[in-house]
Amino acid sequence: MESIKSTQRTRRKPQEPVRKNGKLRVEAILESASDVISEKGYQATTMLEIAVRSDTRMGSLYRFFPNKETLAIRLMSRFQEKIDILFNEMDDKSLSLPDLGDRILAALIELDGEGSAIARLLEIESDGSSRREEFRTAVIDRIAMSLKRRAPGLGSRQACDMAFVILRNMRDMWAISKLKDKRIRSGAIKELRRMNRLYLKNRLKDR
Repeated sequence: MESIKSTQRTRRKPQEPVRKNGKLRVEAILESASDVISEKGYQATTMLEIAVRSDTRMGSLYRFFPNKETLAIRLMSRFQEKIDILFNEMDDKSLSLPDLGDRILAALIELDGEGSAIARLLEIESDGSSRREEFRTAVIDRIAMSLKRRAPGLGSRQACDMAFVILRNMRDMWAISKLKDKRIRSGAIKELRRMNRLYLKNRLKDR
């Protein structure tokens, strides 16, 4: 019986809130989902915990978000908008190459709590979710766009390959920033920044 209910929820379309209270409820659900994913990762996050954290009845939660994947899709759409805004701000500034590298590297940290949820969603590699693959690809494409603006002679394929490497560095920077040992954290951040700067300088020096 539970599997039938689960299938029904998967097929059910999410309802968009119309009234103010409904919109506030959806916002609370999204914020709680972001917090739980930040703490536990996507796979370990449950709809029950999101409901408890947001003080939402399960029926209301499933009405707005029939399953966890639907909720993740809404979060990723929201996160993508914030990533675009952040990178647009970087592109509008005349940053030196080292400064650009540092800003990109710290992007997930700059997004504060939501950056943690983004990092968690990006760390899922092969779970069969085409939407999360699309999200990762969109982030890589946005990084590549900034690289091409900085180096117009850079080919699209090369820019995407570099963006993939930089995204891994961004996730590493986020993970390092969570280390409890202050001495190790500080030293590792400096080394990762140095490595990222050298990488960009080497790859973009003739572009």
